[in-house]
Amino acid sequence: MAGSLNPPGPESASQTTGSIPAKTTKKSRLPFYVGAAVLIVLLTAIALPNFVKARTTKCTNACNANLRQMRGAIENWALENKKAAGSTVTLRDISGDATKHIKGLINADIKCPSGGTYVLTTVDANPTCSTGGTHVLEDSESK
Repeated sequence: MAGSLNPPGPESASQTTGSIPAKTTKKSRLPFYVGAAVLIVLLTAIALPNFVKARTTKCTNACNANLRQMRGAIENWALENKKAAGSTVTLRDISGDATKHIKGLINADIKCPSGGTYVLTTVDANPTCSTGGTHVLEDSESK
């Protein structure tokens, strides 16, 4: 029956077995990788400035602590050596060996954690850092 409405029987199924099978689609993992990459970039963009600020703050605090220590060493050196307020002081005067006021440095260069150098002038002047900015010993901190 050529014009029958019945579904095709087994004889027609054998005709379709030789045809090309339908292409199966595999889900792509690309959207997952793109999403993960975007997330990593976003978190880095948020965290990196905080790390830079934390490092800068740490260096500034360490430098200011060094300046305070030097100020105290200068005052002790001046008292022990009977130096007047305008007397010149150098880093070697307060550091260098176990008997000096900044012990253990053995004439090594004392440097700011940010890469600056410390400058000492006179007994009554605060030591300074060549970095400048917030690397300053305030008068209220030194006395």
